[in-house]
Amino acid sequence: MAQDVKYKKIIKEIMGPEAKERGFKIVSGRTLLLTKTIAIFQRKKEGKSQSFYITEDLLREGKLYLDCNGRIEATFDRDDEESFRKSIEQFNDYMMAKGYAFLDEQIR
Repeated sequence: MAQDVKYKKIIKEIMGPEAKERGFKIVSGRTLLLTKTIAIFQRKKEGKSQSFYITEDLLREGKLYLDCNGRIEATFDRDDEESFRKSIEQFNDYMMAKGYAFLDEQIR
C-alpha cells in the first residue's frame, strides 16, 4: 500500500502540473484481477468527458501502460523508484508530444 502512495506522488509530481493546466484531475484507480489502475486523469470540457490512464500489469511484474490514443508500454523495476520515475517521465513526454494534442482534437 505504501508503494502505491509513493507511485501516485511521483505521477502527480511529474505529470500533475501539465495535466492540471489542461483541465485534468488525477483520481485513484482500482485493482482488477490482472491490472491495477494507478492513476486516472479525467476532465470535462465543453460538456464532454475525457480520460487517460496509467495501469500496472499484475501478471507481468514491472510493466506499466499509458492508455490514451493508443497503448504505450514502459518497464520498471519494482524495487527501484528511479526506474518507475523514468517510466512516468516517458509517459509525460508522450503526452506532451502527442497525447494532449490528440485529446484536444477529439474534444472538438
